[in-house]
Amino acid sequence: MELTELQKHKKLWIEKAVKGLCTNRQCAMELNLCIGHIKALKRRYKIEGDSVFIHGNTGRQPKHTMPDSDLMRILEIREAVNDSGKKIFNNSNFSNFTDILRENFGIDYCRNTISNKLKENGYVSPKRRNKKKPETVHEIRPARFRFGELLQGDGTSYDWFEDGKNYCIHVLIDDATDIPIAMFMVKNECAFGYYEIVRQMFLKYGIPEAFYLDGLRLFFNDKRTDIEEPERNSLTQFAQTMEFTFGIEMIRAYSPQAKGRVERFNQTIQSDLPVYLKLYNINTVEEANNFLPFYCEIYAKRFGRKPKSELSAFVPLNEKQKIDLAKLLSVKVERTTDSGCSFSLNNYIFIAHGAPKQKIEIHLSVQDGIWGLTKSGKRIEIELFDDDECNPHMPQVWKDLINKYFFEDAKAKYRAPYKEAI
Repeated sequence: MELTELQKHKKLWIEKAVKGLCTNRQCAMELNLCIGHIKALKRRYKIEGDSVFIHGNTGRQPKHTMPDSDLMRILEIREAVNDSGKKIFNNSNFSNFTDILRENFGIDYCRNTISNKLKENGYVSPKRRNKKKPETVHEIRPARFRFGELLQGDGTSYDWFEDGKNYCIHVLIDDATDIPIAMFMVKNECAFGYYEIVRQMFLKYGIPEAFYLDGLRLFFNDKRTDIEEPERNSLTQFAQTMEFTFGIEMIRAYSPQAKGRVERFNQTIQSDLPVYLKLYNINTVEEANNFLPFYCEIYAKRFGRKPKSELSAFVPLNEKQKIDLAKLLSVKVERTTDSGCSFSLNNYIFIAHGAPKQKIEIHLSVQDGIWGLTKSGKRIEIELFDDDECNPHMPQVWKDLINKYFFEDAKAKYRAPYKEAI
């Protein structure tokens, strides 16, 4: 094997020392070695020749070198497509891809190894590094001590299925552990989504101490008209239910940076969750909502941390709260029926059976659909009489809810039959 320039230089001075042209001390100073090492090299050079200057591992592959078979398998996985023909990992960053290789395919290499191999084969991480903007100082807030002491909530809208349509995921994460408590996807950010994640949280964990939410009109009302009860009047229907019924303190965040943990969580799942949806061939909102509890466990395993205190701040629901949960966690609208038991809701006509000329409280929720409650507490079944599909006043989430509970198996009872164009 041919010697390198450095090895030739070392050989030159060792030969001088062997022939007596320089002292061992001079040779050691020139090669930056100790005198004992020079003497050993001289002895070995006389016996072994030039091989004494070549390291024993030269030309050998390290034991931890990735086999070609593993590399080919990784590249095949990177190019894999799901049943819909979409590339599963085209928008997956290298860290996410490394975790999925370990968890789903049993290929266990560190992130740097996977990153280097992918870069050598022409792949670029989709996680862009934008130019840094002038930063505003936001001092970090220490995490809470107990699990359930403070939950940060938010809704993040994104093209989760990569089909050009945005849907909003409502999420609650624990401030002490960074664990997602509940997630739910609907068309846009709304009370239905927040009531549903609160319902999931109540049933699985219990009642937390406080919510940390942004200043949406969904939570806080800036118009104060009631001088006697300014605190209650500043809270919306959702916030009043949380604070005065369940005793959850409602804390308002005045900037995204104030609740940075949930904002960073949103950024993470926007690059992470679409990969899992394609990996498991999930293409609808219903399928995604069935998968999201499992994804919460995946995220908690990867990014969760232990709280500073072993005590939990969650309090279980009492029996009355369990019984009234459907009534409490629903959007409430008051309407008065006419002599025919009908009422209008955003130009949609409904019938409240057995309740003529009464003021009833309409309840709408994802789990229980649409139903009514009289002043005496009697539950009234609601039936759709006629609808207006082109109604611009009905929120899209409400339309989806009505479609789910009234149109999945049959059309509206009294709707005029559809006539095909001749």
